[in-house]
Amino acid sequence: MSTDHPPKPTPKARANDVQEELKHVREQIEKHQHAQEKTRQAIIHIENNIYKHEMEYLQNTAQTGNFARGFQGYRQSGQPLQAQFKPTDRICSLSSFSSPAQVEVQDDAFLSLLDWCASTGMGNQFMSNYNGYNDIFRELYETTTQGKEREYSGAQQRSKSRQN
Repeated sequence: MSTDHPPKPTPKARANDVQEELKHVREQIEKHQHAQEKTRQAIIHIENNIYKHEMEYLQNTAQTGNFARGFQGYRQSGQPLQAQFKPTDRICSLSSFSSPAQVEVQDDAFLSLLDWCASTGMGNQFMSNYNGYNDIFRELYETTTQGKEREYSGAQQRSKSRQN
């Protein structure tokens, strides 16, 4: 009894098949990366539009009230609300981690953290918990600390000169 089996592919034929499959996979990856980049750009565009329109709305409605601050304060007190809006009033923009408003808030929070580290002397402990980012944190911490030391020494000198 003879069973016909297909001939085994030669190593060269298998290598060619693998190369073709690899080429196909690379094309698919490139296609998906391009689509991902287009989507990312679209999201950035939409977030920037939301940020811009939200700013317009908050500026235009600061005197009369808006959904972020409410309308009761203006009606009850008889005095206009503050003309300025706070970054935390940006309810729409702050709902996305990558919007311009969220980036501003994150930067402010990070700078506040650096100020706290510099003022309490906790910078080294803070930085030791973030291995891999030590160089960045150390540079920012040292810059902030040097600024605080200059402010402190300047305040001390002014205080001494007043006493004399």
